[in-house]
Amino acid sequence: MRRANVAFSLATAALIFGSPALQSQRAATRVRPFDRARIERVLGSAAASDTSPLKIVNPAGVELVAQSADTIRVAAGDFIFRKIGAGVVRDTARSSPEPGLRAEARTFELPYRWFTTDTNGVERVLIPKLIVHQNGLTFNSATGLFSGRASIGVIDSLHPNEGSQPLARPLKMALLVIGPGTPVPDKLEINHTSLDYETVEFSARDSIVVRIVTATDPEGVLIPVQVFRPAIKLYALPSVLQAFGLGTSTISVTLPPGHARGDTMLVTFATQSLNVRPAILPVTVGRANEAKIRSGVPGTHTISAQINGRESDSVEVTFAWPWLFLSAAVVGFIVGGAATFFGDRPGKPTSIGLAILKGAPFGFLTAVAAALGLDWLGLHLDDAGTWMGVMLTAALGAYAGERILERVTGGGSTKVPAT
Repeated sequence: MRRANVAFSLATAALIFGSPALQSQRAATRVRPFDRARIERVLGSAAASDTSPLKIVNPAGVELVAQSADTIRVAAGDFIFRKIGAGVVRDTARSSPEPGLRAEARTFELPYRWFTTDTNGVERVLIPKLIVHQNGLTFNSATGLFSGRASIGVIDSLHPNEGSQPLARPLKMALLVIGPGTPVPDKLEINHTSLDYETVEFSARDSIVVRIVTATDPEGVLIPVQVFRPAIKLYALPSVLQAFGLGTSTISVTLPPGHARGDTMLVTFATQSLNVRPAILPVTVGRANEAKIRSGVPGTHTISAQINGRESDSVEVTFAWPWLFLSAAVVGFIVGGAATFFGDRPGKPTSIGLAILKGAPFGFLTAVAAALGLDWLGLHLDDAGTWMGVMLTAALGAYAGERILERVTGGGSTKVPAT
């Protein structure tokens, strides 16, 4: 009998404690009513003439708030959403750099407002912000792409001085890129407030537009992100030189401050009428980065430098008519011809004009050789005194050439002794 009573007691206890009324149940989510007029005032009105509809975001999805509803009932962690404008606005709390200039960061405020309560019943109005670091994307010489990063987060406008606070349910966003680029990651879940933002890395071949999309706004908002092309600088020395191949110019390429020592990028030279050597130059910080061009036909010529297919800088060189060279050469012909004519030797030309004419081809060739030799030594015809070297070389060439020509041809006249 005693054993039967014990068994009955255990069975009764099992039925009592195992009944649904006494089992461990998840506490029902508390739903709170909020006055619609107050929510409208807290979230702000839309920029458009017609009021942007209020939406509720909960685990079940997104639903519109009826226009006739005076109260809005939401649970902790749910969001009441409103879009207050068509596009992003610059954060007026930060200084605004001029368009196209580098800055530490550029901050955008998205036209979204979310009202929510946390598990402790604290009300929060969330304003999302995006910060584009360095105001855009910079060129990465290792990958040949533009890269950069942005930060996305929300601030609580009702408690702006409060530290980071967890949200009962995360805000979800997706990032799409219009243009030749990719974001990593392309989906975000923001689960706290304050400036401890989530980071997104971008890589692109050119400027891009970032579209931020939420479940409440499938069209999203657009944020342009610019790229900063490598700002190399070209210098031509000399920038004016004798035409027709009589001189060379050195094209120097420099990188602006901010690049690490050893950074290298490929620069491609483009010109319509000149031959730049080398045509593709590896430009490295801390080294002499130089290319050469030889003069061509007279006129002004433009040399441009391209990085990643885009022009970064250009420089002009002018090829002047070689009057200085021709003057030095002609004076050399005359001096060489005069030395030949007035010299005391048999078989010399019978006139000074003939002496100059015979020596001119040889003088011209040696003058060209002298100009090229001076150029090879880094001296140019425009430098002081170099023209005299060309003149003397032309004179020696004319004199020696006429003598060689006389010996080969046996020309000239011989004086007949008087009887």
